Amino acid sequence: ITELSKFLVRISQMAVELPEIQRLDIHPVLVSGDDLTILDADVTLCKYEGDAQKRLAIRPFPAEFVETVTLRDGQPILLRPILPEDEPLHAQFINSVSKEDLYKRFFSEVGEFNHEALANFTQIDYDREMAFVAVAFDKSGPSIIGVARALITPDNSDAEFAILVRSDLKGKGLGKILMEKIISYCKIKGTKQMS
Repeated sequence: ITELSKFLVRISQMAVELPEIQRLDIHPVLVSGDDLTILDADVTLCKYEGDAQKRLAIRPFPAEFVETVTLRDGQPILLRPILPEDEPLHAQFINSVSKEDLYKRFFSEVGEFNHEALANFTQIDYDREMAFVAVAFDKSGPSIIGVARALITPDNSDAEFAILVRSDLKGKGLGKILMEKIISYCKIKGTKQMS
């Protein structure tokens, strides 16, 4: 199953990267242990013009928005779109934010976030919304220290955005970096207004 999973990921990546693929027919695929055999494959190509991302039902991880930034104190931070596997790190992040800061972010008192709520934060459709996480690395591993999120209307006319920074890291310029990142993203996307 591992080899089949890898094969499916590679085929999916190929379909994303090559919009000229109009049809891909692979049959049959035989799997036996670690061996994978394709007996026949047929690919139909055609010229493709336009936005390659528009043809996809769900936009894949937008790697073009990954960058390393530096805080005022010189600490390097990885800034990237959120991933579904960030759920445990996102839970730790939320738990490290003061109740007062959470109230300011959500405009109400919030308790513990359950799996479903955390999944809603981390499993997003990159075409309709965006969340950038700021990830710091130390001896204990990676940790999310800030997030900027934008929820965009279907017609791309407006984006509602929010920023949250770990409470003990205020004053290091992270909020400004996150704000600039989410504004830049919305400009690139062509969003007309942010609120």
